[in-house]
This record gives sequence, C-alpha cells and structure tokens, in this order.
Amino acid sequence: MPDPVSVALPVAAPPRRRLRLPAPFLRCAVSSLVAVAIEFLLMTLFVSVFHLHFLVGWLLATGGYLALNFVLNRHWSFRAGHAPVGGQLARHAFAVALGVTQGTALLWFFDHTDHLPYQLGWAFSGCIVFGTSTYPLNRWNFRKTR
Repeated sequence: MPDPVSVALPVAAPPRRRLRLPAPFLRCAVSSLVAVAIEFLLMTLFVSVFHLHFLVGWLLATGGYLALNFVLNRHWSFRAGHAPVGGQLARHAFAVALGVTQGTALLWFFDHTDHLPYQLGWAFSGCIVFGTSTYPLNRWNFRKTR
C-alpha cells in the first residue's frame, strides 16, 4: 500500500483564457452582415437583372447599405441614439465613403488581377474593409460622449 503522503495528486491545468470580443464589435459585425446581405441582393439585382456594370451596381447598392447600417449601428450596435443624428450621419457617410473607396479599389483588383467572380471579390473586399476601416470608424463615430 502506498504511503498516503507520497502519492502524487494530479494537477489541474491552468484555466484557458478565452478571447472575448467586445459586445459592440460583435453587434457591429452582425449589423454589417445584415446590411451587406441587402447590399449583395441589390448589387446582384442591378448587375444580373438590369445588366449594369458590376461597379455601378455595387455603388448603387451601397446606398441601401449606408441607410440600413446607420440605423442598426446607431440604435443597436453602439446604442448611441441619444446623440444628435446630423453629426453621426455625416461621420457615418464619411466612413462609408472611405469604405467604398477601399472596396472599389479592392473589388477592381480582385476582378481584373486575380480574375475572381465579382461576388467573390466583393466578399474578400468586404472582409478587408470591415477590419481596416468600418469597425474602427464606427466605433469612433458612435462613441459615448458626455
């Protein structure tokens, strides 16, 4: 029989730290995905049904994205409905204009250089733009002010 003092007890592994994303980041991502889904449907309609050039169709569809994304971010993602709407809308339009500029260049690049279908280039462009400008600028725009 082993000596009770000399028996090695199993040591529990230290708890794993989980990556916790801020709730506004997750809500902003969901808001962007909802607005992007509408944008994608409009873009596909403009390009496939009305036979517009894919960049023109995308730019037109972005208007729907701008409106829907602004409302979702203001009232749900960042809960910033208390702030004056005019300044927020102007800053949001700036953020979307910057994203459109980035997205247009990336979409053109993926279509003309990599010869990807416009839908796939659009998806890649959107992921890059969300991480580099959409979330950071929306976080700044809808920040809590005193």
